[in-house]
Amino acid sequence: MSIVPSKSVIQCLENPCTNEYLKLKEHVNGVEMGWFYFPCTIEDNRGIDCLQSNDAPFYSHMIMERPNKENGTPFSKITSELFPSVYTVLSQIFEHNNIDPSVIYRINFNSSFAFNVKSTPYHVDLDIPHKNLIVYMSTFNGGRTLVKDGEEEIAFNPEEDKIILFDGMRQHCSEVPTGNSRRIVLVACFH
Repeated sequence: MSIVPSKSVIQCLENPCTNEYLKLKEHVNGVEMGWFYFPCTIEDNRGIDCLQSNDAPFYSHMIMERPNKENGTPFSKITSELFPSVYTVLSQIFEHNNIDPSVIYRINFNSSFAFNVKSTPYHVDLDIPHKNLIVYMSTFNGGRTLVKDGEEEIAFNPEEDKIILFDGMRQHCSEVPTGNSRRIVLVACFH
């Protein structure tokens, strides 16, 4: 396993840490944030016990629902009143890093915790070409992000306020954090 070489499938971005970002991070880490429980990461595993499927439960706050043609919704849908503030923060991150997305397909906050499995299964978030942006919004132990490069696993050791970007069509997974820490991330899928 490699740890993010200089020319990697995982690109580290700069976080401008604007006032809007800091205010959003405070809210997401606070007691007023609404979270929804999901028993498994992979949708096909949701009817199975997580330990049997080797999957991990997590809490989610969906900002923008992904398009899903199979479910009859081949379009994204805003699902949270937090959308304006999250979009502002993402726009600031994109602008600061000279990224000009054509479309944002999905935005989600995930909160994971220590569990009896080490990581989520490898997966892709969307079945259409996209990029994944992950913003680490809390302090936690462990909780690496792993991205496949062929048969090789590229690992990123996250830190609070760090941002990574990678090709969303690559298989990826996240390790659960260790101890009593909570891994909170903002995930955006865009093209």
